[in-house]
Amino acid sequence: MANTRGFEVVAELTPAALLNMLQAAWANTDLFPKNVDIPPGAFGGFMVQGGQVQLPLAGLDVQPSPPSALRFGFGLDIQIQLQDPPVPSAALIAFSATASVEIPLGSIPGQKDVALLFGAMGPADPGSVTLPGGNPVTANLAAYIADFVHQMYELDGAFFPHHISQPHQSMIAYTFDADFDLYDDPANPAHRIQTALVMVGGAQQLEVAIPIHLRLSNLTKTIPIAPDLHPFMGIEAQVVLTSTDLQLAGPVSVGLSKADVTVRNLAPAGPDYGDEGPNYIANRTLVSSFGNLDTLLATNLQSQVKTLFVSKLVPFSFAFPNTLEIQAFIATALHDNLAARPPFEVWPGNAAPPVALNDVAVRASPDALAIAINTSPGADITLLDNFVPAGRSFAIAISAARTLAMIQQAIDDKFPSLPVVLHVDGHDVRLKSLHPSLTNFLHFSGDVTVIDAILGSIDVDAGYDVDVGLEWLPPDAAGAQKLKPDVHDPDIHLSTLAWILGLLLGFLSGGVVGLVIGIVVLEIIKHIASTIGGALVTDEVSGAVDGLQAWPSPLGTVGDVQSVFENPIAISPDGLLIGG
Repeated sequence: MANTRGFEVVAELTPAALLNMLQAAWANTDLFPKNVDIPPGAFGGFMVQGGQVQLPLAGLDVQPSPPSALRFGFGLDIQIQLQDPPVPSAALIAFSATASVEIPLGSIPGQKDVALLFGAMGPADPGSVTLPGGNPVTANLAAYIADFVHQMYELDGAFFPHHISQPHQSMIAYTFDADFDLYDDPANPAHRIQTALVMVGGAQQLEVAIPIHLRLSNLTKTIPIAPDLHPFMGIEAQVVLTSTDLQLAGPVSVGLSKADVTVRNLAPAGPDYGDEGPNYIANRTLVSSFGNLDTLLATNLQSQVKTLFVSKLVPFSFAFPNTLEIQAFIATALHDNLAARPPFEVWPGNAAPPVALNDVAVRASPDALAIAINTSPGADITLLDNFVPAGRSFAIAISAARTLAMIQQAIDDKFPSLPVVLHVDGHDVRLKSLHPSLTNFLHFSGDVTVIDAILGSIDVDAGYDVDVGLEWLPPDAAGAQKLKPDVHDPDIHLSTLAWILGLLLGFLSGGVVGLVIGIVVLEIIKHIASTIGGALVTDEVSGAVDGLQAWPSPLGTVGDVQSVFENPIAISPDGLLIGG
């Protein structure tokens, strides 16, 4: 049952039906933008050159938002182009987000309709934006810091030299000249500086692994008993700087001058360095009695690198937007684009209601949107319940008063005045009264008289009751559905004369009531069409209305919406309830 709370007709749509309509609008109209351009401007310490927010179909959502609005949800793909980015990898910031906007529903001034009133939107709400991947700058900090390190290397200055020479060095019982090269070759992964942010003991650290090549030449022993060595040798390794001097929340700041230094992956120089590697292997064996050459070189490298190179590294820093600033930026861009749009009529759209439309009201509850048509005294839209049947996406309720008015109008159209004499199977029958009511059926009752039924001169009076149900036939290939009446056998209040009983059964079920019900079905179809803007279907021969498409295709200004009416059609003392 559905109580229309004083309105003639009420249509209710679930979020599923609303989403169906939104997807149709997305494909057929400019209701919402597919792309929103981001203008130049300041953005959390950056200057934006431009950008774009894309709103893909897959991310759409819509929910009723009490008391009279719809909240639309969007999945966003965002690209922001920075002007003068701090590092090359920050030139384009690309990330995904979700956002929602609440758009009030109401009528366009001077219209009896339901429209999205974009201009009545509230202010942009940063809280309506979420970043599933977190702050996109924070997520890419490792890449940005790596870029800073690469830039420092490319400057090839005193702070980050590519080559360091140290003549006249000594170790164990030998003197030598030391030359080591620091590499950062983007074309050679083995010679590319690697950076990583790692968690150690609950604290974040920055690791910078720098590939190096160390050549020791002019190896000369300083004591006679020391073995003679090959005059040159070389190794390859990674010098790893580990720094805790980090500020990663808010403006980023990284200091390396106090970093700890370790040596990783120390190995004899490879074939690119000629005999340096084989000489190292041989010399390492020759001096093994003095100590482990790998360990001695690693210890020496740590000390030399820290003194000659790491201590001179200057800190670097850059500002970036925090999460709230990013949320506000996105919310404002989306809000400003939508708020500038004119009202968008969603009902009745291009479909003109075939019945009188006096007024329209709209109400959003958490689980349905109600469009209520034509008030009567005492009408209260706030009392409407969700009457959409389980498993359905929309429903239309026609009030008892409106339903009975339709039936009475059909009776008056067919029988302008009662009583009226009709000719049935060679007999004259006077239809004296025909009274409609609503039970679990469309119910008709009244009185008839069979004229001259006995001996050609005696009239017989009878009372009757007839119940009529309604059902939808399956849609045809074009999506149109017909409403079929199910006229039950009449209950004739007559104690004798069986032949008269048979005569009246046919007269009432196939005649009087059948004529009236045909008109009633047409009026119900028209009222449904007036509520949803549905397309009426006419007979190709007679041109008479005999069917209806469910939520029409296309639906006014929205676009193609596919739907179907479903049985049962609920009839009750409250009126009619039709779902789909």
